[in-house]
Amino acid sequence: AAVVGWCARLCEGMRGAEAFAASGGLEEFVEVARGSRSGGLQKALMQALMMDLSDFQVALFETLAAAARWPSLRGFVAGSAVDGIVTAALL
Repeated sequence: AAVVGWCARLCEGMRGAEAFAASGGLEEFVEVARGSRSGGLQKALMQALMMDLSDFQVALFETLAAAARWPSLRGFVAGSAVDGIVTAALL
């Protein structure tokens, strides 16, 4: 979770966020958030509704939110369908 949190701090600056995206990190974080590696979006939504977020997941969503602040990355994050997972987790 600490390393993922560092990525969130990196994405607070536009250069850092764009470098993170260029390295493929942002795309990988979106895939993890969407549950692509562990059963898909529906499973990720159900887990978000049923369980508390882990420190890792909180840091992951912080990173996506930090990157989404920048116009060059906003569309990618907005179109990734992670907003539903975040909403379900906050209910």
